[in-house]
Amino acid sequence: MTPTARRSSETAPTPPAEQPPRGLRAVRAGLFGAVCAVLAAAGHGTVSGHAVPPAVLLPAAVGTAALAWFGGDRRRGPLAIVGTLVGIQTFLHLLFSVLS
Repeated sequence: MTPTARRSSETAPTPPAEQPPRGLRAVRAGLFGAVCAVLAAAGHGTVSGHAVPPAVLLPAAVGTAALAWFGGDRRRGPLAIVGTLVGIQTFLHLLFSVLS
């Protein structure tokens, strides 16, 4: 391979990652929201001894799923996903403390 050919292949732009189908993105966001809300509610219930009412848990799961939908427009690494999960769970625990 000539230096010119090598250089042009090394600097060729990489194609953007394909977006998942909209339905799959919605399912992933819904599962992420449900897992976050249930884990936060379980942690809150274990620590405080009070169960989180469904009237609080359902909107928390839907709100978290909506955030996941808007944040799911591109591929994220494991560190970003775990950091977001921990941050949202902390926020939900605080929310559950106030509302239940």
